[in-house]
Amino acid sequence: MNLSQTKPAVFTLNIYGDNGKAQSFPFEGIGRISTVTGTLAVGGSTVIKTTGTDTAIGQGWAQLNYSGTTDSVGGFAVFSYSNGSEAAVPFESTIGRDPVLSFDNTNGFGMGVALANSDSSTMTVSATFKDGSGAILGASQFSMASMVHISFIFSQQWPFTAGKQGTVYFQCSDTFGPNAFGLAVLGLRFTPQGAFTSVAALEKWTLD
Repeated sequence: MNLSQTKPAVFTLNIYGDNGKAQSFPFEGIGRISTVTGTLAVGGSTVIKTTGTDTAIGQGWAQLNYSGTTDSVGGFAVFSYSNGSEAAVPFESTIGRDPVLSFDNTNGFGMGVALANSDSSTMTVSATFKDGSGAILGASQFSMASMVHISFIFSQQWPFTAGKQGTVYFQCSDTFGPNAFGLAVLGLRFTPQGAFTSVAALEKWTLD
């Protein structure tokens, strides 16, 4: 969506696979491509939709660039499942230094998380998990190369979160120092019936 009421906007949507390289998908009316470009009229919008008929299973992330307006371009990504469930996720216009994500693996519910490193260098991610009382459940550290995407099921990747509810605090650093601006975080919460919804990450605030 072009949020400007005075100027058109030119956009470019670049799609990357888990390995950080361009990943193509089949789109309705466009074909199989890894970059979608277009121009949005003043106050205009468009829908970009995959065909859902690809024989190969692929996953990754997308980065939106735009120009031509002093305002901004906004939008949503919609994930659909064969059981009819959908989750709408707004585009992130900013990426926080230290994202915080809630999780709930109790009563048959399950959490998953997707992470993307949009930074230009390799990033080390430290994750600290706490329960509702603030007690630490566990911790994990891993590295992500530039532009890569990874996704986990909480209870599988971090068994100490099984049957637990709480928050995970991510802290990022790259080769240029701590607190790199580059980690995008998206949570997905699944019900025992298989329906799901998105969970947005929050930003940790520190008051001096």
